[in-house]
Amino acid sequence: SQAGMGGFAATRDDREQHRMKSMQFIGRIFGESLPQLLIQTSILMAERRPLSAEPVLALSLFLSTLNVGFRTVQFSMDLCHDLKGHGCCKVVHAITTLIPGVVMLTLVGFALARLYFVTFVCTAHSWGLSTGCLA
Repeated sequence: SQAGMGGFAATRDDREQHRMKSMQFIGRIFGESLPQLLIQTSILMAERRPLSAEPVLALSLFLSTLNVGFRTVQFSMDLCHDLKGHGCCKVVHAITTLIPGVVMLTLVGFALARLYFVTFVCTAHSWGLSTGCLA
């Protein structure tokens, strides 16, 4: 264990490294994975065809969903691990990383609900959150 300014610098470096890692996860999920999943479900609705008629899109949606799920779980596990040693910063750190996590899960849930309704429920293969099945 380091004492004095050396210990302070090591703690500060760990916090900065964690902040950068958290921002990288959030950026990748919100900037890559989630938009791809939402665009793919939009394409499926625009074509007004069942998912079974688009096997390449079905595979891509499956892989995108796995990607988002994996990154969200990895982000959550890193968050839980890193919160153990942050002392008084736990609350602020939890709030600043919990909010993006909840938004991520909400958007993934929306994309999966859209996929479910477009594929299995709506005969026109088009669904809106506030309107339901579209004709």
